[in-house]
Amino acid sequence: MSGLVERLTARIGETWGPSDWMTIDQPMITAYADLSGDRQWIHIDVERALREGPFGAPVAHGLLIFSLVPAMLAGVPWLEAKAGVNYGTDRLRFVSPVRPGDRIRCHASLTAVQPHGEGARLTTAVVVEVEGQAKPACIADMIGIVFV
Repeated sequence: MSGLVERLTARIGETWGPSDWMTIDQPMITAYADLSGDRQWIHIDVERALREGPFGAPVAHGLLIFSLVPAMLAGVPWLEAKAGVNYGTDRLRFVSPVRPGDRIRCHASLTAVQPHGEGARLTTAVVVEVEGQAKPACIADMIGIVFV
């Protein structure tokens, strides 16, 4: 077992977070819609979402919220490596909506470490919470590969 794998295996079960709060606003949601091509009215047509939408307001794309996890996890103490890549995600769930003006933050816990070539494959349980809501915005098991 490499030194990296041994060092990270010793940290299984450690938690990190919460991260700092991040505010989600309508310009951010609209920019994501433009970049992703997902321009469904529930995300970008504020008046229609207020009038007809099931959430009483526009909502952020679930994948936008999930895409912000790496930024919120920057500086996680057990991810001290020179490089890392996304390997995949298991059990990604979008539990509750995020509306413009909502603030989100992330909690994470290292759950598994496996050797992977010259690095290590990590599984991290992630919860993105919404300020003032009982249910999280999303939960997932993120899988990444880190290198020393």
